[in-house]
Amino acid sequence: GVMYIGGMLTPTVGLVGNFGLVSGTGDDGAAMGFVWGLAPQYWLDTRLWVRAGPAAILAFDPGFESLGFEVGVTAGASYALVKSGSFVLDLRLDLHVGPATTLGSAGIGVNLN
Repeated sequence: GVMYIGGMLTPTVGLVGNFGLVSGTGDDGAAMGFVWGLAPQYWLDTRLWVRAGPAAILAFDPGFESLGFEVGVTAGASYALVKSGSFVLDLRLDLHVGPATTLGSAGIGVNLN
């Protein structure tokens, strides 16, 4: 999942910091990744936004045998399924990519703007 905090620069552009935690399990064992990013976020309309910017990625290899740090990119998109006053329930997709690591998550988010 991903946690966001930020503010609006204009009526359609915000600056957002994000922290992500992604984990999974496969045949080689469990793996985990942490991502910190800072990116502009642009609202294409009142229900749809996109975001992309630089990120720091810290990733454990499967089995937690080694840890790697990478500089990469964080990107995301969201569509507001329900919007009422300052409450928003949205469907989100986040992707974090480095030279040797790709992490992603999809889910439902709740915002109080």
